Amino acid sequence: MLRWRNCLLAWLLLMAGSCAWAQPAPAIAAASDLKFALDEIAETYRKDTGHQLRISYGSSGNFARQIAQDAPFELFLSADESYVFQLAEQKLTPDRGLLYAVGRIVLFAPNGSPFKPDAQLTDLRAAVSDGRIVSFAITNPEPAPYGRAPMQALQSCG
Repeated sequence: MLRWRNCLLAWLLLMAGSCAWAQPAPAIAAASDLKFALDEIAETYRKDTGHQLRISYGSSGNFARQIAQDAPFELFLSADESYVFQLAEQKLTPDRGLLYAVGRIVLFAPNGSPFKPDAQLTDLRAAVSDGRIVSFAITNPEPAPYGRAPMQALQSCG
């Protein structure tokens, strides 16, 4: 994670050096899961350059739609590379971007949970069937890869 943060900070510093002082702060569209890391990077950038960044956090899918409709972002940090590829295919980006991280899904159950997490989701399936669990939550699968991956995992194991 430190590597991509350093690369992003270097890019921002280069961008600041090429921008006139009177220009508005660079506008960044970023997946919500980057908030903690990007807030820290933005603060370092502000201290090093005296310039602010304008960061909007949200769904990668929503940002891709906005960019396709001419939203004025200089940088798009997507949680799903397919959105960047789609924008590149539409000639709305200079290239297909750079991969900055790889995500993994995790099944979490607190102590005392009515089921035991396992890689095959065997006990989760059993707990739903026998009524030990009546509901659980995942991220919305429509706009976010962190919702699609759990949905695919749940569907693949029945």
